Amino acid sequence: MDMKSEDRINRALKSVENIERAKAPEDGFQKIQAKIAAQKNVSKNTKGVLGTSMLKMAAMIAIILSFNIWAASNYLGKDNVHLDSSAYSQITTDYNLYENEQ
Repeated sequence: MDMKSEDRINRALKSVENIERAKAPEDGFQKIQAKIAAQKNVSKNTKGVLGTSMLKMAAMIAIILSFNIWAASNYLGKDNVHLDSSAYSQITTDYNLYENEQ
């Protein structure tokens, strides 16, 4: 190494010599343990709520699915009236949808 890089390294090391070290609070570990215990208690309580919300969601999906099946079976069971070309042209002329079409 050349002298410049050694001098730069020495200056960097000297700049951190007088820095005061961080100290952890005395009751920090106990606070962490208390938070972990509180989170465990909350997670035990939310399991019941989560199960209830999952049941509600499953019930809603079942209702929507059954309604869709009912609607599809009613739609497919009926004789659907299809418009012939004369009815289509009558609609377009009544509402002036296509002015150039005869």
